[in-house]
This record gives sequence, C-alpha cells and structure tokens, in this order.
Amino acid sequence: MKIERIRTSTSASSPPRIDDRIDSELLSEFQPVTTDEIAKLLVKSPAKQCLLDPAPTWLIKQCSDIVSPVIAAIRNASFDQVTFPHCCKKAIIRPRLKKPNFFRHKPISTTLPQSTCHVASYRPISNRSFLSKVVEKVVDVRLSDHMNRHHLLPVFQSAYRLHHSTETALARIINDMILVVDDGRVGALTLLDLSVAFDTVDHSVLTNVTRNNNNNNNNNRISIPPSVVTSESDSVCLERR
Repeated sequence: MKIERIRTSTSASSPPRIDDRIDSELLSEFQPVTTDEIAKLLVKSPAKQCLLDPAPTWLIKQCSDIVSPVIAAIRNASFDQVTFPHCCKKAIIRPRLKKPNFFRHKPISTTLPQSTCHVASYRPISNRSFLSKVVEKVVDVRLSDHMNRHHLLPVFQSAYRLHHSTETALARIINDMILVVDDGRVGALTLLDLSVAFDTVDHSVLTNVTRNNNNNNNNNRISIPPSVVTSESDSVCLERR
C-alpha cells in the first residue's frame, strides 16, 4: 500500500507543523439544511446511479417533494451527532483498463506474475450511492462558502473552485509567460505531477491534525471526526464482456 510505504519512509521524521490562517470568524458549526435546499440539489444532480441505490435516480428526482424532507432530516442528524451515515460510506469499485488495447498489442510479462501484470493495468473507479453524493454536496457547499468568504484558498488555486478550471490555470500561465518574454526576460515553467496525491493522504494524520488544531486554538472550531474517514467498506464488481 502507498500509505504504508510512506509511513515507513517518514517514520523518523518529526510531525508536520500546520500553521493556522488568520480567520476572524471560525467555522464552529454547519448551518442546518432545509428541504428546499435538498430539492434544488436533487434537481441539479445528474441522473447517475449505483448498484447501492435502492431506487433509480430518475425516480428519486421526480419524487423530490417526497424524499427531500427525509434527506434533510438525515443530513441535519449527521450535523447534530457529528458523524457520517454508515450507509454512505460504502462503494462499488469497477476496474477499468487504463488502455483498452493493452493486452492486444503487449504480451504478458514473463518476469511478473500474470495477476500482478493485469492488476497494474487497471484503474479502480469507485461508485457511491446517490444519497452519499447529496450528503457530501451539502457539506461541500458550506465549506466552500466559508473558505471563499474569508479568502482561505491560495490565490492561484484553480481546482475545486467556482468559475475556475484547467482553462483558467492555463490562461494565467500563458499570460505570465507572455509578460515575461515581452519584458525581455527568460521564463521557465516547472510542473509537479500530483495525479495520485489523494491516494497518499494518511487519514490518521488528517484527523490528528484537525483534532490538535481544535484543542489548541478554539474548542468551538469544527474538526474532522474520525467516523468521516474510517470504517469505509467497498466491494469489487467485475463485468464480463
């Protein structure tokens, strides 16, 4: 496992130091969600579904006036109890070939076991239930609103921000390079590949950092409860073509 290898290689290092950003208004609680907010999220959500869904997503969207109060009650109970619903932490993993024609043009390695060679050629796609996506979206809206209102995100961050994308990042880079060249200087661009960054997040370190931040600075500050990132379960679904 990637995280286990990182733990081993950094076991002798000192714990990370996380400096607080100055925030005049601490995020001490999440505002309760309303039925109307859930209904709007259901309307905007794509009609995608998972094997874990008890009913088709299109049916849930059509019956939003009936299910919205139920989902709102589940989300508000999650806020009050500071826990993430266990049913929302299940996932169906579908392996997908990174290159569909991989085995057609490349022979199986003779130095590695056949199973190892095959597994390395697949990309796991995790599918969660429709309810879990709606529940996560409610939290995302509140966190994003707080961070944008208090300017907590880096100025040049384009990922996971409203009205930002790879296009805005490329436009900024190209504009900066043009300005440098026009000024008669030499421009250089350094790229760091973080394509698997989320796969190397140590959940125990994440929860410890937020818990220490909460205890050392303000008892009313929201911290990530361990139930959010632990006790997850998944199953692999193989399709025969």
